[in-house]
Amino acid sequence: MTRQSVADFWGERGERDNARIAQEVDADRFFKLMFDLLRD
Repeated sequence: MTRQSVADFWGERGERDNARIAQEVDADRFFKLMFDLLRD
C-alpha cells in the first residue's frame, strides 16, 4: 500500500466512483458557508 490518494477523473481504472470532483464552484456561496460554519 502506498498511502496515496488518487481520483480517477476519467474512469480509466474501471472501478466504482470513490470521490466527487467539483468542476465549478459558486465562490460567494462557498465562502459564506465556510465563514458561517466557523462562526458557530
